[in-house]
Amino acid sequence: MKKLIRSISLVALFAAATTAGAMAQTVARADSSKVYGHHHRGGEGFASLKSTLTPDQKAMLKQNREKQKAAHEAFKASLTADQKAIMQDKSLQGKDKMGKFKASLTADQQKLMAANMETRKADRKAFMATLTDAQKAQLKTAFRNHRGGKEFAALKATLTPDQKAILKQNHEKQKAAHEAFKATLTADQKAILQDKSLHGKDKMEKLKGLLTADQQKMMADNKEARKADRKTFVATLSDAQKAQLKETFKNGRHGQGVVTHRGDVQKS
Repeated sequence: MKKLIRSISLVALFAAATTAGAMAQTVARADSSKVYGHHHRGGEGFASLKSTLTPDQKAMLKQNREKQKAAHEAFKASLTADQKAIMQDKSLQGKDKMGKFKASLTADQQKLMAANMETRKADRKAFMATLTDAQKAQLKTAFRNHRGGKEFAALKATLTPDQKAILKQNHEKQKAAHEAFKATLTADQKAILQDKSLHGKDKMEKLKGLLTADQQKMMADNKEARKADRKTFVATLSDAQKAQLKETFKNGRHGQGVVTHRGDVQKS
């Protein structure tokens, strides 16, 4: 429960932006890649899960992948020269690029993105419904373990004492923010978090619907504080460290006990 609450207080507000950003970059994130592990570091756990899939489950994954590939191509075909130029503009990074790109989308493109997102959500839900309890447990373990931390561990080794001190301070601040948010939860809100019939976005949406104005403000304040802390930390990185950080995220997310993209230290 602790990890789930932390994901709400520290991560939930990023979910919509992450989804929109991925779609805006026309990246088709097929559920099959999640299970097959083709695009993951340390995909042994996913390969092991793949061996347990039934022919029908494999066929469903293949169908989902083909649908998402078609959706990706359709969205890509709708892009104008100006929109492609925005995505290729190396002077724009991350949120700035996404913001400018999203502002350029037509009503039809926005509708296409929304439809694609709903289709992926429905496909993912349908596939998850076919998994046995054992497969669900295996998938959860695979996702917890697959995010190879070797590259982040290598980056961490290059950090100066001052940079490590900033990371430690950020971690302590975020831990305190998590505990403060957790302390505000009502019995009904805790019950939603413990409701095993709800998953992922459905659980988050139901919880967010019960948040008070003060809780919403706390989440917004925490987000702004993390953003400022992250900016401060990144400003201390050398060009070589920034390049290493960028390459690390390109190849795979971090594991436990390593530097995270939020400018804190991910603890096990």
